[in-house]
Amino acid sequence: MRWIRISFGVFVYTTFLFLLGDFAFTKLIGIPSLTSEQRFRIAHDFYHHTFQKNFNGQGIWGANVYEMCTDEHGFKVSCSQKILSGNTFDIAFIGDSFTEAIGMTYENSFVGVFSRNYPQLRVANLAVASYSPSIYLNKIERLLEEGLYFDHFIVFIDISDVQDEGTAYLRTPNGSIYQRGKINKEPSSFYTDLKALINNNFQLFTFA
Repeated sequence: MRWIRISFGVFVYTTFLFLLGDFAFTKLIGIPSLTSEQRFRIAHDFYHHTFQKNFNGQGIWGANVYEMCTDEHGFKVSCSQKILSGNTFDIAFIGDSFTEAIGMTYENSFVGVFSRNYPQLRVANLAVASYSPSIYLNKIERLLEEGLYFDHFIVFIDISDVQDEGTAYLRTPNGSIYQRGKINKEPSSFYTDLKALINNNFQLFTFA
């Protein structure tokens, strides 16, 4: 039975070294597809999530790597834009991933094409993936409160908005939007906490 003990010891030792290396890799380097999006997709306390302001870098959607830039408001813009967007816009588009144009540059999105064809208009793209109607409303209300002005809003309702609105998000009494299952009165399970711990600290194990 000595060979069983040796084999078990080798297995434990190898697993320990792998997890130690995985942890170091995750914290120091990380897999781009699992870290790039996290750098500019951030939480928001009133309309759930948005983009990091003044971001200039790369996004990854599947196997597609694309240039991603935002302005001083966190709106997706062309990476060639060298000036501030300002607080006044003629037209604002809002929607989910289709309107954001996830996986492609601003220039290739339909909002970017529209802006290029009407250079006399000041255009804003307020869209972010996984938005829903209640988030549209909250975001617009908050931006207006912050002093931004929009002459026209164009809202692109997606077929997934019905499901997101009904099952993914919940408006709390104070008006904020939270994801169902993540409100304080709905504690997460041990399995959920363990999964989050592994995903956040052992990317090689998760990726495999």
